[in-house]
Amino acid sequence: MFRLILSLISVLIIVCKSFASNEFVTRKYTTLDGLSQNDVQCIYQDSKGFIWLATNDGLNRFDGYEFKVYGYQSNGFNSNLIVCIDEDSHGNLWIGTADRGVFLFNSVKNEFVSLNLGHSGIDKNFTCDKILVDSKDRVWFHSSDESIYLVNYDFQNGKINTVLRSTLKLPYISDIIEIDNTIMLSSEDGLYECNVDGDELLLNKLLGCPIASAIVISSSQILYSNLENHQLCLYDKHTCKVSTLLENCDIRKMVYKNKRLFYATTSTVNVLTFDVLHAIESKPQVIATYSYSYPQTVVLDKNDILWIGFFKSGFMSIRENNKPIDLFRGIGNDHISSVYTFAKSDIYLGTEGSGLYHFNSITGNARLIPFTANRIVYSTAYSNYTDCMYVSLMYDGIYSFTSDNDYKKISGLRNVRAMLADGKYLWIGTYNKGLFRYDLSTGVMKEIKTSDNKELKIVRNIVKDHKGNIWVASSFGLKVLESADLYIDNPVLNSVKGLDELDYIVPVCEDLNHNIWYGTLGRGLRKIVDLDENHNACVENFSSADGLSSNTIKSIVNGTDGTLWISTNKGINSLNINTQRIRSYDIFDGLQDYEFMELSAGVMTNGTMIFGGVNGINVFRPDDFDVIDFNGSPTLVDFKIFNHSVEADSTYSAYFDKSVSFTEHIELPYNLNTFSFQFSSLDYRSPYKVGYEYMLEGVDDSWISTSAFHREAFYTKLPSGEYMFRLRVRNSDGVYSLNELSIPVIINPPFWRTWYAYTLYFILLVLSLYRFKVYYTSRVQRRNALYIANMEKRKTEELLEKETTFFTNISHELRTPLTLIHSPLSMIIESGKYSSDKYLAGMLQTMEHNSKFLLSLVNQLMNFSKSEKGMLSLNLKYGNFSSFSKEVFQQFTYWAKQKGVGLEYSVSRSDISFLFDPHLMEQIIYNLVSNAIKHTPAGGFVSFTVNEQDNKINISVADSGNGISDNLKTHLFERFYSQNKNSAEGGTGIGLFLTKRLVEIHNGNITFVSEEGKGTVFHVVISMITEGDMVTENISANSGEDEKFADVLRSESCEHEEMIDIEVDGESPAILIVDDNKDICNMLSLLLSDKYKIMKQRNWQCDITPVMKELGYVPEYDLEKGVKEAIAWYKNEGWL
Repeated sequence: MFRLILSLISVLIIVCKSFASNEFVTRKYTTLDGLSQNDVQCIYQDSKGFIWLATNDGLNRFDGYEFKVYGYQSNGFNSNLIVCIDEDSHGNLWIGTADRGVFLFNSVKNEFVSLNLGHSGIDKNFTCDKILVDSKDRVWFHSSDESIYLVNYDFQNGKINTVLRSTLKLPYISDIIEIDNTIMLSSEDGLYECNVDGDELLLNKLLGCPIASAIVISSSQILYSNLENHQLCLYDKHTCKVSTLLENCDIRKMVYKNKRLFYATTSTVNVLTFDVLHAIESKPQVIATYSYSYPQTVVLDKNDILWIGFFKSGFMSIRENNKPIDLFRGIGNDHISSVYTFAKSDIYLGTEGSGLYHFNSITGNARLIPFTANRIVYSTAYSNYTDCMYVSLMYDGIYSFTSDNDYKKISGLRNVRAMLADGKYLWIGTYNKGLFRYDLSTGVMKEIKTSDNKELKIVRNIVKDHKGNIWVASSFGLKVLESADLYIDNPVLNSVKGLDELDYIVPVCEDLNHNIWYGTLGRGLRKIVDLDENHNACVENFSSADGLSSNTIKSIVNGTDGTLWISTNKGINSLNINTQRIRSYDIFDGLQDYEFMELSAGVMTNGTMIFGGVNGINVFRPDDFDVIDFNGSPTLVDFKIFNHSVEADSTYSAYFDKSVSFTEHIELPYNLNTFSFQFSSLDYRSPYKVGYEYMLEGVDDSWISTSAFHREAFYTKLPSGEYMFRLRVRNSDGVYSLNELSIPVIINPPFWRTWYAYTLYFILLVLSLYRFKVYYTSRVQRRNALYIANMEKRKTEELLEKETTFFTNISHELRTPLTLIHSPLSMIIESGKYSSDKYLAGMLQTMEHNSKFLLSLVNQLMNFSKSEKGMLSLNLKYGNFSSFSKEVFQQFTYWAKQKGVGLEYSVSRSDISFLFDPHLMEQIIYNLVSNAIKHTPAGGFVSFTVNEQDNKINISVADSGNGISDNLKTHLFERFYSQNKNSAEGGTGIGLFLTKRLVEIHNGNITFVSEEGKGTVFHVVISMITEGDMVTENISANSGEDEKFADVLRSESCEHEEMIDIEVDGESPAILIVDDNKDICNMLSLLLSDKYKIMKQRNWQCDITPVMKELGYVPEYDLEKGVKEAIAWYKNEGWL
């Protein structure tokens, strides 16, 4: 009965104003969107897919998201007043300006070239208001001098070949078109045909009416707009006939494609189905309206999107809506707060302040339910039990009604937000008093409380699932009332545990798989994936990160295919519950607005969706949505290095020989390894719904997805190597474009990691290995040679040691006989007994001299041996060095006289005294003077000089001999090196070597100056040491050895030999003579027997103290100390 009355009412009652579906979606662009200026005089889509717009403030390139502006001083461009654009077959844009003539824009190189027409007589700053590049790449344009120009351009050499100029002048040109290789001009004066006759450009007038726009629709037909008669006319080039197609149309610009003519008037954009063979097939359809706008250009792009440029009003894009979402407005104040689907096409719509409306989705008619006028309606419900509709009025209560006049108030409960009719009960949710159950048969209202006896306060939604359970969205979370408890007297609500307490739940929905979904305000969408018998739930979350338009969920309804449809404050989303794929819909799909009202959604039995928003309702059937092919062209629109655009920064643009959009590969040095790619799909249907996926092979393991709002891929500090950047795009239906962008990216290594560097490293390695081999071989050879040399040296040293030991032993053995020879000779000479016999005296002196020389050699050998063994030490004594040196020097008087060499001696003063070792100093003087005499020829001289200076003794021995050759000077102080080995006066090579050692022991140094043929001077410098400065290290160095000798003397194990007494007259001092040589003992006894009591002991290795005591001699000093001193003297003299 109620449904019959409702159908009658829907026919009889006057309907409210409403607007039906929109087959086309429009979008307006102005300077607020990034356009440089709102006066758009020309729109052109190039072969790459970019949209170019000519404005009075530069040339704009649009990629669907952003505008790139080329203006004054941009890459060779020096004009901001852009009028017209066309493209040649090479991809170059030809640009006409209002103040600088014509420019060629090489889009590959991203540079402008001014067309220099000065030789043709035209002002270089002319205006070009129309331009066309024909099929032969010839450039036609109309200039400010009212002439038509034809330019033949040499693209290979970049220069103009010929320029033709028309003699006929046309003040205004509306279009330049090409038909069947013929150029036509439409103007205020009519239609003209252009012909080239040699060097002349001729214009032939075909029509004489003023033409606002002319387009080619076939190989022989031109469609034009007659300004004078406001007609749309067709001109046939072959028959020259004109036919009128449309009357009373003020067409300003138009475009034709696929039997459809799109044209713009001063207030509307229309589409007219038009077949060139069958003429007009239907009436024009208005697809867009505007006011205060004058269309200046109309273009249809590759995807059949219509672009219209306006005078001072920006531009507009119009596309067909492949997602037919109908929009209805005029329903009260259009704030649709509730939706209830009653029948196949009948819907009840509640508004915020305009009452309840009955709406027919087929006719689009809406009528007000009178008693609800000017009321806020948040909820409606229909009960099969009573066959009545129920409506809650915000501040008035709940009403039931069956017609406009048959209604009654059943409850004064106010602020009702949700109602659910279930059998004889009406479940009611309020905003401030909780949940109630109203018995439709008795009129009893029952408050429902929770299991802990608490009121719910705010109830936003009530939903019944397939099991009969009732779900309640409240301010205390999600509650559930078991089906078994619905009809008992005191049903209890159970809390669903495990939910986020911060969730403010509004919509609740059960999907076709019987899962419960609920939406929150600001926290996304939730799905209960598991619920146990104790109402513990596990929840899966969905948010904007997963593809939702917003995290503020307003309504959720089920589609017939199981898809969830979700309204938000930023559009509508569909979610496939099986694949969990989310798609979004916005105002560019025909939505009433971005914002939708809470719980204002419904679905009809035929699958039609109804969503109420803040500006009307949207009605659509998802089955009618077409999945269209997607031919998006993924393109680079910018490339940034360290966040600097390479096209804006000349520092980085040097690495690109082409525009970023045309680059085929990218090659960078190793230090420019932080960069980003910015990209676009160049698809203008729904650019912000395009999904992007990219990867850099060599860095990314899989595709990285990003939205149209983040169209940039960043990579930082990449190592050197070869990479491949890949980009693919998909539309909102998930359809991928077959076009994929692939750009090789090469980051060159630093020079030290290049192939030629590695080649150099390899060569260096080979050379190093070779050098190492050579070095190692040489080292082995040197080591072997060193080993052999060391072996030879050891053998030599062993041999030398043996020789030294042998010579030392021999010297030791020779010294005693020499002493026995030299001493008696000296005594004989000193006695003077034979001085009267000159011959004998001379012979004795010769014998004495040579024995002394031989003894000196023996002593040198002894000292040399000590020096080699490190046993040579100083025995310093304080004495007069002046007299000492003179005595030593005078010993050479006889030898010098015998050789005929003069001797000179000089001393700075006669009392030079200091500490020195007399024995060693004597050898120093002896060696130097004897060498000087030895190498000085007869008639020469030898001088000996002693000077004291700066507390040092300077001894100089000079001779006038042959001198020392240069090749012998460096070897002079070497051991066993003799200057004249083969001469009669050759030496042993020990003297000077030993002399240098003896000088150094005295902390002195010896040098020489020699000039060959003139003589030699030796200089000895020794520091003077006084008794107060005496250093005893060297003196006491052999104290250990002395102790050994003292121990030997103290030994009591030796046998006493028989003592031989030599009697003397009177009382004489006793003296003990100890030596291992009997002749020495006898000679000493002979010499001392006149004054001493002699005791001889041949075996000195015994204790002599008992002997002395036996003689009755008690020494007044320490005998042991005296013995030590004696041993030391003996050792120093070489006797021990």
